[in-house]
Amino acid sequence: MKGPTLALSLSAFSAAGLHFLRMDDKGLFAACLMLPLLFLVRREWARYVLLTALCSMAAMWIAVLIQISRVRFQMDEPWGRFAVIIAAVFALTILAAIFVGRMRFGDSGRALPGDAPAFVAFLITAAFLALARAKAPFTVLLADRAVNGAGWMFILFISAYAAWIAMLMVENRATAKLRLRIWVLFAAVFFAQLFLGLLGFESFLMTGRLHAPVPAVVVAGPLYRGEGFSMLMLFASTILLVGPAWCSHLCYFGAWDALAASNKKRSTRPPAWFAAARPLILALVAAAALLMRARGVSGYHASIAALAFGLAGLGIMAFVSRSRGYMAHCLAWCPLGLLAVLGGRLSPFRIRIDEGCTDCGACSSSCRYDALRPEHIRARSPGMNCTLCGDCLASCRGGFIGYRFPLLSGRRARTAFIVLVVVLHAVFLGFARI
Repeated sequence: MKGPTLALSLSAFSAAGLHFLRMDDKGLFAACLMLPLLFLVRREWARYVLLTALCSMAAMWIAVLIQISRVRFQMDEPWGRFAVIIAAVFALTILAAIFVGRMRFGDSGRALPGDAPAFVAFLITAAFLALARAKAPFTVLLADRAVNGAGWMFILFISAYAAWIAMLMVENRATAKLRLRIWVLFAAVFFAQLFLGLLGFESFLMTGRLHAPVPAVVVAGPLYRGEGFSMLMLFASTILLVGPAWCSHLCYFGAWDALAASNKKRSTRPPAWFAAARPLILALVAAAALLMRARGVSGYHASIAALAFGLAGLGIMAFVSRSRGYMAHCLAWCPLGLLAVLGGRLSPFRIRIDEGCTDCGACSSSCRYDALRPEHIRARSPGMNCTLCGDCLASCRGGFIGYRFPLLSGRRARTAFIVLVVVLHAVFLGFARI
């Protein structure tokens, strides 16, 4: 079964690739040649992707047949031979899809819990990246800047990465280490491309205009300039989708705070005044931005102020988060974090504690955001600082902590949240440039 399936699929993908090459789309040609590599992935989500691709190609051949046959008929040119060839390629593609549909990937011979979420994550990531690539007013994917048309291969790679991460996170209740690793990977890619841009490689800068890579600038920048609200709008849309998870999955600066805090196996409790620090910092940052605008402070000096603010945050990570185990920068210094947890109230995603909880407090020391104090546990709801990171789920031996979403079971709510946050992570990774 595997031999004929692979042969038919290779033929179908090659035929589609040659069609795209004839259309002078080398990127889609290369992507068609790369898709059969998914046969090496021994999981059902890869089969779903291959089956979707083959069905899409079959629909494409029908459209090609109708379009070109109509043109040739109107021009009174022969079209019968062409129709037979396209029909044969269509039949080959459908036959390959049937064989792939009957084939089973992996040793289990059945779909596992992470396969369907991985497939959905693949499709949504690919759709987002393809749409941005088509609609952006500039070359948004770095691969296209390096090699014309390479964006489709990049989209395929990033989408497969999203599927893999979604599969791992859904199938493992203990995701703290995996979350930290992929989060740090995103931050490392972001800052690596920033430094390459600073070294003179302008293709690593998305628009060619450099901004201070400090989260506070998302708030202060538009206030200082009186324009440029795109990043703030992106942040707001993220909050609507996944609530305050920006702070635990997507912030390129917070990843370093999480890495510093992970130096301690258990988190200690931050001082009480931390609760008042962040609103004060937000007010001061906003006031400083408006004051600099009113006084006509140059962009150069405003950027210096923003970088100084960011360096102070790094110092807090190094000397407080690393020694205490909680994320001091995110809890007391970052004004964007306050907006995230407040705006996160608009998202229907929540983490809740079931009534069967024994109040053992095991989850409290696993929370780096100080959202599971004894009073929060007694109230059966994490505190305002909760960022939906999910680290606490594995610490609860009785399984009393879980995600909640209206009309969904706890398991489905967690799966839906993971798919959304992984898609955003993968898409942001694809755009990880200033």
